[in-house]
Amino acid sequence: MVILALATMLNKMITRKILITFTLLLATQLLLAQYSIKPYHKNDNWGFKNKEGKLIVQPKYELAKNPSDNYGIAFIKGDVGAFNAKAVVYDSLENMIIGPKYRTVQYIGNGLFKVWKQDKYFGQYNKGILNSSGEIIVPVKYRNIIKANGYFVVTKVIDSVVGHYKYMSELSTKRKMGIYSINGNKVVPTKYNQIKVLNNGYFVLQKDKKEALFSTSLKQLTGFNYNIIGNFFSGFSKAGKKSGYGYLNLKGEEEIPFIYKKCSVFLDGYGYITKQNGEQTLIDSTGKTILKNDEFDILFGSPNKNQIFAIDDGNYGIVNLEGKVLLPFEYDKIKQTYHGITFLRKNNKWRVWDADMKKLLPTKYDYVILIGQSIGEILSFGPPPEKQNPQSLAIVKKEEKWGVINKKGEVIEPFKKNRENNLLKKYLRN
Repeated sequence: MVILALATMLNKMITRKILITFTLLLATQLLLAQYSIKPYHKNDNWGFKNKEGKLIVQPKYELAKNPSDNYGIAFIKGDVGAFNAKAVVYDSLENMIIGPKYRTVQYIGNGLFKVWKQDKYFGQYNKGILNSSGEIIVPVKYRNIIKANGYFVVTKVIDSVVGHYKYMSELSTKRKMGIYSINGNKVVPTKYNQIKVLNNGYFVLQKDKKEALFSTSLKQLTGFNYNIIGNFFSGFSKAGKKSGYGYLNLKGEEEIPFIYKKCSVFLDGYGYITKQNGEQTLIDSTGKTILKNDEFDILFGSPNKNQIFAIDDGNYGIVNLEGKVLLPFEYDKIKQTYHGITFLRKNNKWRVWDADMKKLLPTKYDYVILIGQSIGEILSFGPPPEKQNPQSLAIVKKEEKWGVINKKGEVIEPFKKNRENNLLKKYLRN
């Protein structure tokens, strides 16, 4: 009975302590939310005011900025100017939470800051992560830190001098990578040659030039058996090892055998593969051959629309999944983006292929510049987000005039003379 009573009392104390801690944290956040901190400039110096206009930090800094309403970062000029300047951080309650120890500070959200500190070699900086209390979450000893899926992927660089010159030294560097959790626990030791974050949030770790696949929670899914593991598309990762290329599924299982000389990323449920004997074919998610023909080489296309681009004796054409020719092999060049615009060239004139109508549009163009990624890049590395890289537009030239059209041949930018550079700047160089 005494033990039970003590246990009950201890449980109540722990619960009360947790409740008090949570209440204090909530109160602090609510208090911070009532304030904001804004840069204030006076006589070439910078400080901070709150949202009511009250001066909370005297203007004595070289520069000030506020990456969020709750925090302000100010810079102190060093004795040699910007080369040894220091950064400080204030919160909206007038507290200096990070003192002048670091070359610069970047707010990365959720009350966390990335800091830079000068290494012993000029131009080299170590980075770390601090919280809003100024406590170190990730030690300030890493050359690079990236935030990914609730973790910090860190890179440690070990420099050694291999040569001396009058004003500088030649360095040899060794890099090792590891991972910290968001609360500062080292969950992957800093011993790997490379760590990649895939497009679905999975991780790939490399050691001794071999890669292994890990889940978003860092559960190991494969052994270190692969030369390369790529991003996931249609639920498959294109990977390669000594025996050849193949595909891993989301469990890390070898879904399609590693026996091929080459293979594309998996697009729309299909993969384009080259066998060891050079034969090219199209396979589905079970590895079944969908299209094979000894008369022409399969290139790429839109299997879901029953259209595949192929080449025969150096000329391009289009076939369906049964091998029936939809467009004769009469075209010497092709340009195509993924799920976007397609051009074929004959007699130095380009025409648009309308995939929905299954025909070439009549208008002819003298020159074509794709705005989206080419199909070759897509098959190797996968498609980009549509918003980042519009796949359905192209800059074209017709009768000495330049314009922009979509995959239906509709004019998006009217044709005018001497506007090539303006269109390139607008669509490709921004």
